[in-house]
Amino acid sequence: MIAAALAASGWNRTRAARKLGIDRSTLWRKIKDHGLMPPSERGGRGGLMSAGRNWLLGCGIGCGVVLLVFVLVAAGPSTCSATPSRLQAAGGIQTTLVKEHGQISDFRPRPDGRIPAERIVAFLAVRDTTAAQRDELARA
Repeated sequence: MIAAALAASGWNRTRAARKLGIDRSTLWRKIKDHGLMPPSERGGRGGLMSAGRNWLLGCGIGCGVVLLVFVLVAAGPSTCSATPSRLQAAGGIQTTLVKEHGQISDFRPRPDGRIPAERIVAFLAVRDTTAAQRDELARA
């Protein structure tokens, strides 16, 4: 009955409330309670609200594409072509680090929480070696 009155009035809530003989606020509450929506909001026959949402979605997608193209152009082809050589260099650096310092798993603490003596000695050696750089950074 409420849906029919709303449809007959073109979703004019004031006219629908008069037709039903109820207050407009009562109609609003019943619309909310029953989960009723105008066709334009539920994707029915379109309408201004539906067109507005579609327009906004289209603008968002369009702006995203323009931004992506801008970033790719600004980065230039040199960035894309240099990537494989950078990956190879990173792989070489990782291999060197593993040879000099050991595997990452060597740096994980033991389950009992104890730190091996050789790791403490290595830490102290690094700390002593980098003392000058730390002092310089502290003064800056």
